[in-house]
Amino acid sequence: MIFVTGGTGLVGTHLIMLLLEQNLKIKAIYRSEDSLSIFKKMETWYQKPTGFFDAVEWVKCEFQNEYELNIILKDVETVFHCAAMVSFQPKDKNALEEVNIFGTQHLIDLALANGVRGFYHVSSTAAIGKPKDKSQLITEDILWKKTKNISNYSISKHFAELEVWRGFEEGLSGAIINPSIVLGPGNWGKSSTSLFKTVNDGLKFYTDGMNGFVDVRDVADSLVLAYQKKINHERILVIGENKSYKEVFTLMAKALKKNPPTIKANKILSSIGWRILWVWSLISKKDVAVTQETAHSANSKNLYNNKKSKSLLGIEYHSVEDAIKHTASCFTV
Repeated sequence: MIFVTGGTGLVGTHLIMLLLEQNLKIKAIYRSEDSLSIFKKMETWYQKPTGFFDAVEWVKCEFQNEYELNIILKDVETVFHCAAMVSFQPKDKNALEEVNIFGTQHLIDLALANGVRGFYHVSSTAAIGKPKDKSQLITEDILWKKTKNISNYSISKHFAELEVWRGFEEGLSGAIINPSIVLGPGNWGKSSTSLFKTVNDGLKFYTDGMNGFVDVRDVADSLVLAYQKKINHERILVIGENKSYKEVFTLMAKALKKNPPTIKANKILSSIGWRILWVWSLISKKDVAVTQETAHSANSKNLYNNKKSKSLLGIEYHSVEDAIKHTASCFTV
């Protein structure tokens, strides 16, 4: 039996689809009936028969509910841990720690207590260190360090990884997957998928920043390949291509038949922008899209090396353009 956390999220939904295609027994948790509605859309997007996802054993449970999770794990051999909170809002610091760090800690403890064998963890490039030489490609071996501009999200993913490594030391097998910005169809108001909604609504600005991007289908594929190949105690960057934000936003605009962003937001403009929006958030009590953390990230150039994933997993990546076209086609359905 396989247990998937975050099964209604972007990566989790696509992972479950791949596992079902191989006739594997899966159980997963959900918080509300509304969260399961994504699978009706998945059936349309991927031309699956009606009820395809009904084979999953769904359990209504909060991820932090240790009592329920302990019961769920009784007959589980392998865990795919896709659940995580993604936020760059300063007010969410404690929630990020609770979900990403302590949630992973408790899941590792329960997995060990219930004799789970395999544990495959979806981490992030945010948990990978940055080289001193900015022109150097980032690899799995660069150690994470807390720096001045580090985000609370990055901190939470780093310490979540440490909990997984502890689990490996105490007897679990498995691997850690570190995807970059994930592109794919899902809940259009959440995580990286919201980028398509932002562009569709008429994004005007772009930055000089660069980052790694990857198709969600490739992230799911990397997890299944790591499981099938019994990859053990490895950390693997999963990156399709390194692209500039301007290029990615332009590709999104083209796929959505919208005008591309034309106004360059340099570091000074971004710095002014997040401060104005921060004041507005205090007045309106609403979250804003641009924070100090996102403004810094949008102007940074982070380039990643995906050689390890290709050699160890044998994965063949979709191009970023293909990922964007696929996602945009689902956005309009």
